[in-house]
Amino acid sequence: MERTVLCAGPYFALERWQAGTTAPLVHDFSTALVVSNTGAPVTVESGGRSERLGRARSLLLPAALGRVRIPGPADVLLGYLPDLEHDIRTPLLAAGHGAAAVAALGEGLAGPLT
Repeated sequence: MERTVLCAGPYFALERWQAGTTAPLVHDFSTALVVSNTGAPVTVESGGRSERLGRARSLLLPAALGRVRIPGPADVLLGYLPDLEHDIRTPLLAAGHGAAAVAALGEGLAGPLT
């Protein structure tokens, strides 16, 4: 699975997630999640339900569901309200991205979070 943070700020983060056929995309979330499909139709599983999501279609998942699973292959965009430190800054710095690259993603990432 490959995760690419496209932009992030205090009010919105947008990520591209791609999964092959060997492992599904699984993501835990604590705020509402918008899943937009940029590839071939996929099955989105969350809260004990399953829904087919066609190309160029979006689905809003309420925070109460807490987890989404999308069997691959999948190429989707995930939009959500981030905790900038936990969801964006810490994982990207740990992955070896420099502070300047992280700050370039959007508002609120240039200095210490308050």
